[in-house]
Amino acid sequence: MRQIRKFVLAGAGLSLMLTGWSTPAGAGPAGPAHTPAPVVARSPEAQARATAQRVEVTRERSATSTVYANPDGTYTAELSPTPVRVRQGGGWAPVDNGLVTRADGSVGPKAAGTPLRFSGGGSEPLVTYGENARRIVLRWPGKLPKPVLSGATATYPEVFPGVDLQVSATTAGFSQVLVVKSRQAARNPALRRVGFGLSTSGLSAKVGPTGITAYDRSGKAVLGSGAAAMWDSAGARSQSRMTLTNGRLVLEPDRRLLAGSATKYPVYVDPPWGTTTSGFVMVFSGHPNDTYYGGDGDRIAKVGDCAWDYCNGIGIARSYFQFNASALKGKHIISAELNAFENYAPSCSARNVELWWTSSQVSNTTTWNNQPFGRGTNIHLGTRTVAYGYSSACPGNWVGCDAVEAVKHGVSQGGITTFMLKAQNESDALAWKKFTILPSLSVVYNSYPGTPTAPTAEGKSCGTAPNEAYVNPYVDNDPAKGLRGPRLATKVTDADGGNLRVKFEWSNRSHTVLGTATTAGLSSGSSFAADVPASLAADGAKLSYRAIGDDGTDVGPWSAYCDVTIDRTAPTGDPSVASSTYPECLGADCPAGGGIGQAGTFTFDAGGDADAVGFRYGLDNDQTPLSVPAGAAGGTASVQVTPTANGPMDLYVRTVDRAGNLGTVLHRYHFYVG
Repeated sequence: MRQIRKFVLAGAGLSLMLTGWSTPAGAGPAGPAHTPAPVVARSPEAQARATAQRVEVTRERSATSTVYANPDGTYTAELSPTPVRVRQGGGWAPVDNGLVTRADGSVGPKAAGTPLRFSGGGSEPLVTYGENARRIVLRWPGKLPKPVLSGATATYPEVFPGVDLQVSATTAGFSQVLVVKSRQAARNPALRRVGFGLSTSGLSAKVGPTGITAYDRSGKAVLGSGAAAMWDSAGARSQSRMTLTNGRLVLEPDRRLLAGSATKYPVYVDPPWGTTTSGFVMVFSGHPNDTYYGGDGDRIAKVGDCAWDYCNGIGIARSYFQFNASALKGKHIISAELNAFENYAPSCSARNVELWWTSSQVSNTTTWNNQPFGRGTNIHLGTRTVAYGYSSACPGNWVGCDAVEAVKHGVSQGGITTFMLKAQNESDALAWKKFTILPSLSVVYNSYPGTPTAPTAEGKSCGTAPNEAYVNPYVDNDPAKGLRGPRLATKVTDADGGNLRVKFEWSNRSHTVLGTATTAGLSSGSSFAADVPASLAADGAKLSYRAIGDDGTDVGPWSAYCDVTIDRTAPTGDPSVASSTYPECLGADCPAGGGIGQAGTFTFDAGGDADAVGFRYGLDNDQTPLSVPAGAAGGTASVQVTPTANGPMDLYVRTVDRAGNLGTVLHRYHFYVG
């Protein structure tokens, strides 16, 4: 939220270190030790204002987002399509997929968003992925050799003659790859059908034409694999057939690629796994039924018509990126920009690339044939004419495009926001482009102030009639100093904290505005107050008021109306008093009752005076310091009174109205104790 600049001063500390000094000869004793005042840590918002630089708000960190407080009081969220940090211990650590051997002999990444464990060899499961309550386990159908670790990849050598098994930790999950190193190895009958054990906890797995999807108990897809892709060392691509029966996942590699005469070895067979809302998916027109969930293995996003010798028939490429912006629900989206780094173009001749928002999400089942573009709602966000990454004449560079409408739409649909990059002319080979797979979505936003709560008038809670507040305000609460208007108050908070102003608007009961007042800035959550002019506070005036918060960038919603009635007329009824323990003295007839220390019940009755809602009373005290509410307007109330002496005593009683006005009649109840 934009902070109110009048209130920007924050505490700061200053420390000096002096070295090489000594006490001069003859100097007196040192003075008393000075305890420095504690340094108050400034909030990121205060630091941003003081330095005119944005400052990270670490409390808002997540796996895929970094939030900054801006000097003007707004915030910037930098979102990533895949995790950039993970929870570790009591804080955050950057994602680090580098594998290490753990104390129990298993292998796993140094810092991963989802628990991931690879086998350390032997009969332990090949892969265990996910939390205990939602977990998937893959097993190799035999004992595994001890893995060789290299970066994010564990290689189990020679699981078949001439065939290595590799598993890799990825940002989205993990991948498993069979590496067939020679034509002789490809002829092994064991490669016709490679079976893995697959079990789940808290999930149910189903196989489809585009891979395996694991669903939680509510039916939500949470984990999945893409189709089992295959490619050789020359880039030729195909897919393996994948089936799942009775806990056995079977891969059947395409024999035409596995052992074809033109095949270049090694050949790789790779079904990637991960969360089903992976932030990156590609689709190829040349492989219209294949999934490229998390990419096609080279960590590059591709766009346009790949009509070059190295393309191996992928055809037209489109790249989808998906961001979780759910934390921005209910916020004011001020601006947004998507930035993607283009690292290759086939020439320095600029061509148009388009950015689109799609209403449908992508997942591990997305293919060219079922992609979101062309279905549902698609919004063209912008076109950029660029060519970066071909040579030093046009080196790689960021390409940015306004994305505010996409974020607004995505947030309105729950938060998941999906973008697509495509060439404008998908028949132009020079429009072929490559981008890194980690674009950045930068969103400037502000939280709206909350609805004002806890409305009062003169400290009394109020609502609409008949539950309005009745008041009779005086200057300094002293009738001798004259009349004043009622003081109105309410509380307002803002999710971003900081300072707020509140506007009060008062009107008659038809809500014709009679006046307004705006408070000075106070911190979020404070009680804000304003005074109605005395000219509007004549006896019998019936007012309504409402309030609205303002953080300097946005205003929040209006509060509900609160009704206030000015009542400056005291009740005139004479209350009656009765007690069976201490009967009233009536003339010469004054029967004794009770005794010292014996409590007696006294009942006060307003006699149906609708203006009386309570009583003030005092024992031998005509200032009536004590009070008790009536059971209903004009009704009764009972109190316990304990005399402290024998002999005659007086109980003084007045009625009190809803505005706190004391009744004009002071009733004296005379009785005898003992």
